[in-house]
Amino acid sequence: MTFITKKTGRTIRSIIVFLLCITLFLTSSPVISHADPNNSVYKPKLVISNVIVGEGMAGKQVRVTVSLRGECVYSRIRFGVIWDSRLSLVKQNNDFMEPGTAVSDMSVSTLANGSNGFYFEATKKTSSQGNCGKTGTLFSMVFTAPSSARAGDYFPIEIQNNSGTLNAYTIFEDSDGLYPEMAEWLFTTGRNGIIQGGIQFEADMTNHFDKQDNKEVLYYQDSIDYNNTYWNQPKSWSSYVDPYTYTENAKLWFDKLDIPAGSGYAGKTYTVNLNVSGATGKVSSYGFHVYYDTRLTPVADSHGIYFTKKDAVANFIQFSEQKIKDGCINFTASAMSDVLVDGEMASLSFKVPSNAKAGDLYPIGIQFYTDQTTADLFSDSTRSSAGCLLMAHIFTKGIENGYI
Repeated sequence: MTFITKKTGRTIRSIIVFLLCITLFLTSSPVISHADPNNSVYKPKLVISNVIVGEGMAGKQVRVTVSLRGECVYSRIRFGVIWDSRLSLVKQNNDFMEPGTAVSDMSVSTLANGSNGFYFEATKKTSSQGNCGKTGTLFSMVFTAPSSARAGDYFPIEIQNNSGTLNAYTIFEDSDGLYPEMAEWLFTTGRNGIIQGGIQFEADMTNHFDKQDNKEVLYYQDSIDYNNTYWNQPKSWSSYVDPYTYTENAKLWFDKLDIPAGSGYAGKTYTVNLNVSGATGKVSSYGFHVYYDTRLTPVADSHGIYFTKKDAVANFIQFSEQKIKDGCINFTASAMSDVLVDGEMASLSFKVPSNAKAGDLYPIGIQFYTDQTTADLFSDSTRSSAGCLLMAHIFTKGIENGYI
């Protein structure tokens, strides 16, 4: 028969208490894994919306959403959100945010993180609930923009992850612990699954074609506004592309129409074409901001469409256009593959003033535009290195503007 002394009993009790503490700690804190994120079965994305507003929204409230996109399974998610200190968060029902449909079956909580941030957490309500999280909107926030906000101002809102590694404040786990790589995918160095956002006050779209000085506008010389019309490659490109390493001959150009002087030609409608060469089989989508002298009046067809597609884009399947303002029309088109061919891409008709006289010149052309979240493009379907170089070339030295 074996006897347990009082001293031995106290030792055993101490060990049991210690093990219980360790168990409680492990169940309340995430187990930090170091799985390879590239091996993750699920590769979702956390997306903060980019909201573009006009100057009239200065000093007013703007709603921004945070969404989870892509296939995944999860029972708990936690991360921090921070924002530009010039923004003021408006509380909703005494909380920092309003929960979305993706967490409608979960328990949601927040914790302040300084004056311009908080931690968001959603977890299953009961131990038996399983993976109850869904994709879609996790939550939305309302901010008051500064009353001093001007065109071109940008106020970033970001998923916080200072260390670039998993920690107690970044959790994304499924109920059975089968997919630890999901959290690595979202939160570790490289932050593969995070798309940051913010509030963008629409940049001033200065029309360099409306000086009404009867002079041509030379692309990339006379039509640059360093705030928003200077070529700046997309942030999504993995490395810098030098447009001056391009050695081929692709170009875009508008017709230059010389109209005879005389009262019989004033007040008439004339058509100019946008042409392309050197790009056959290399482009599947494009988007341009076309500017013109506002002494011209653009003429739409019976359906209200200004641009008429031509043979070079015969195999494109989606077309859209928007008259941004007098003097500027944005138009885009896309296809499933690289089916652009050399030739005429589109035509655009204008009525010249009835008082047009000899020597009058009305410039028409393309002016590169970006608002830091979207930009004009001339791209292939795979975003290949050759396609990126072609696009960089076109928007730096591959466009020739026209006139009537």
